[in-house]
Amino acid sequence: MSMKLDKTKKLGAILRGDLGFVLLLCGVIFVYLFDLFTLRYGFLSGDHLAQHYPWASFLWDEIHHLRLPWWCPFNQCGFPLLAEGQVGAFYPPNLIFLGLLPFDIAYNYEVLFHYLVAGVGFYFYVRRIGLRSVAALLGAVIFLFGSAQGGFSYNITSQRVLAWFPICLLLIDCMLENPRPVYCGLLALVLALQAVAGYQQFSIYFYGFACFYFIFLLFKGPYEQKFKSFLSFALAVFLSIGLSLPQWIPFLELSQFSSRVNSVEALAYVGSLNPFGFATLYFPSWHGFLGTDFYVSVLGVFLAISGLAGRKNCHTWAVLALLVVSLLYALGKFDPLYVAFIKSTHFYAFRVPAKVLFFSSLCLSILAAMGFDKVLSGGEDQSVKRTRNIFFWLSAIVLLGFAASGILLRAGKDVIYPIAEQYVKSHFGGSVIHPYSIEVYLAKLKSVYDVLLLQTDIFNPRIITAVSAIIVSVFATFWIKRISPWVFILIISVDLFLFGLISVKGNYESFAVTRPKSKILDMIKHDKARFRVLTFMNEADAQKGRQYPSFPNFNVYPRIEDVGIYSPFAMKLYKQFLGGLGSVNDSLFLSAGSRKALFEKRELLNFLSVKYIVSGEPLSDFSLICEENGFYLYENRDWHSRYSGIDDVKEVERKSGRVLLQANAKESGELVVSEINYPGWKSFIDGKEVVIKPYQGLFRSVDVPMGAHQIEFRYTVSRFNWTFVVAGLMLGVCFLCILSYSRLS
Repeated sequence: MSMKLDKTKKLGAILRGDLGFVLLLCGVIFVYLFDLFTLRYGFLSGDHLAQHYPWASFLWDEIHHLRLPWWCPFNQCGFPLLAEGQVGAFYPPNLIFLGLLPFDIAYNYEVLFHYLVAGVGFYFYVRRIGLRSVAALLGAVIFLFGSAQGGFSYNITSQRVLAWFPICLLLIDCMLENPRPVYCGLLALVLALQAVAGYQQFSIYFYGFACFYFIFLLFKGPYEQKFKSFLSFALAVFLSIGLSLPQWIPFLELSQFSSRVNSVEALAYVGSLNPFGFATLYFPSWHGFLGTDFYVSVLGVFLAISGLAGRKNCHTWAVLALLVVSLLYALGKFDPLYVAFIKSTHFYAFRVPAKVLFFSSLCLSILAAMGFDKVLSGGEDQSVKRTRNIFFWLSAIVLLGFAASGILLRAGKDVIYPIAEQYVKSHFGGSVIHPYSIEVYLAKLKSVYDVLLLQTDIFNPRIITAVSAIIVSVFATFWIKRISPWVFILIISVDLFLFGLISVKGNYESFAVTRPKSKILDMIKHDKARFRVLTFMNEADAQKGRQYPSFPNFNVYPRIEDVGIYSPFAMKLYKQFLGGLGSVNDSLFLSAGSRKALFEKRELLNFLSVKYIVSGEPLSDFSLICEENGFYLYENRDWHSRYSGIDDVKEVERKSGRVLLQANAKESGELVVSEINYPGWKSFIDGKEVVIKPYQGLFRSVDVPMGAHQIEFRYTVSRFNWTFVVAGLMLGVCFLCILSYSRLS
């Protein structure tokens, strides 16, 4: 097949000639996400409420105090939040939106901004490789509102990273055709932006797939300056890594204390794409029990097949190769190549390989745009007929499989369910990957089977919608030569709008959830003492994800200190230290609390200054303060200050990363502080630096001589200064590359 380079469009001509289509795309985004624009709703469900919204509020507060969030005192007895990465403290759009706008507006409008970046970037990329404006518009709609958004609404940090990928592809294409320094500088900036955006796992995937795309085109495309292009790309990657070092180095430091170090092999297989997950190409509502969604609209499937039919240019082959590689990776444990890679490298830190379905969905969106472009050009009649036949029989097989599965699940329940129960009993419970009791997983099996029955019920409104979309799409392919292209766009837009009700808009919540009317929360907030809270969650509540009035890390928003934490980089030793007190979620599982441990670790609660316990069940060993909606607030009346060992210690000043104390020691002794000891903390007594001694391997202590002293604990980041020097130099090189374009012009 011909590998001749397609006639790519000049970027300047596209920018001048496509303003109307770009404005139309912006209008579609505005209408679709209108509730975000008006602040009626926000992405505030699940991890958004438990992590991203409260952390963003902390960043907003630190920015307005002209600080960076190096240290957050509200979780885990202190946590290096900036190093964790998800807060995106070095990400320029974050700093701009949060620095200039009220918090809720900034939170929502930054999401809208990234939809615009992703959509407009996709549009110009497919225009750059030679497709018509209408085809580019349709592809952008599929990309933004199909399953690619699964990468976006997975959480807002993944959105910040992935929104830049189409622009990355655009710059790679420009660089391959003409390796000017300006493209090197711009690509370096884009790669650096995504690297500091807040999701390091996705950032590494971003680098990997960008390199794969570049290398594939470099070898398969008829470009004239291949060696120069290679050097330019390599320099861009090098510059981007240097630019993002201020984020990468603290991140790597923190990761050494997490559960991801020395993790088990089974972790790498968690979240693999079940092969049955491909059924979500037709039935997106099945994502609930298949653990993924992979939807580009039913008609989008036909157009993607059309994009692969007939002659293929180098870009078609590159996108197809990217699709195949991403799907093989997403299959995880179901792919022998992935398993062989994991076993040979012993790299177990990344879970949920199905996350890379974002790149698969992007590829399907590009192929759908290519297929629509062929349809608009008149296409090859035989090719169109062959594609339609493939699509027709594929759709027929899917519908027959749906009908057969419904009959089998109902008629064979007495046989299937006992087999499933036996499998759960022999493979679940008591492991790192399945930490809860067998009873919890058996209860979950029952709910999953009930969902299976519901999702194969022909009278289920979502199933009726999916079947209707299949029938309408099949009929539309038979009228492909007679209907307007805009009818195709309308059918796909309606299909994706309905899909959005269970995907993007499934993440919507009113901002009222961030300000719950809770007597328990109000009582904790109105207590002005310096204390901490324990969210005591039993196994049943932990597994179900029951939402408490205050919980990690939502507690950061009302500025309540909680001994718990929810982060993939929660300290492993700290989780072990709390043991049965629970309240630590390292994204592998939420450790549940036990009443026995709560009773046995009363002294630990006192040491950690836990004054209040929020429980989902009655407790007999503490003083009940109030009860509401099945939740109980208890007071631990034996709690004491977080400073022990020296009798007379007063806190004079406290702010992020700095504590100033006034101590009057009757005799020399050891001052123990129940705050995490982490690299960078320094201690000063009367202005003179003293050594911090680890207490129980986690906390801080210093030797204090007899008498009155001023004691200061300060979190310092001077060890990272070299990263800022390197980043500054790399930024200077990038600007020189970009400015060279204006001089040449």
